[in-house]
Amino acid sequence: MGLKLIYSIETHVHADHITGASKLKEEFECRSLVPQNAQVKCADRELKDGEIIYLDEEIIIQSIATPGHTNSHNAYLINNKILLTGDSLFINGCGRTDFQSGDSKTLYRSVVDKLFSLDDDVLVYPGHDYRGFTVSSIGYEKKFNTRFANVTEA
Repeated sequence: MGLKLIYSIETHVHADHITGASKLKEEFECRSLVPQNAQVKCADRELKDGEIIYLDEEIIIQSIATPGHTNSHNAYLINNKILLTGDSLFINGCGRTDFQSGDSKTLYRSVVDKLFSLDDDVLVYPGHDYRGFTVSSIGYEKKFNTRFANVTEA
């Protein structure tokens, strides 16, 4: 397709994930970007909350710090229309917070304060889903996500 891989961008690093960034860098000479404080040796750069990556005039990626699943986790908003949430927000759920630097109150604040402040029509693409769902929207998750809709931080 004539595409060139420029970046490998991680949402988070976790015990059950194996990064392929080193291999991608070796094969495609791309740069590896990770969330701030991810402590990944092969990373070229850590992305701070709100940092913007311009791939060209048509593709703009904004980093959104969403800790809670891990203490170093980012979601990525593409062109203010598509949100790659990693494990911070699933379709009708969220990632676990019971191991390796997870914290449920922090995750709740990340999702409710940051992700749910985005436009309702922003499409949500989670890192994975265990029921075969592939896409949702911020508006849908605000109304129906069993972990966040009509649920308090407590």
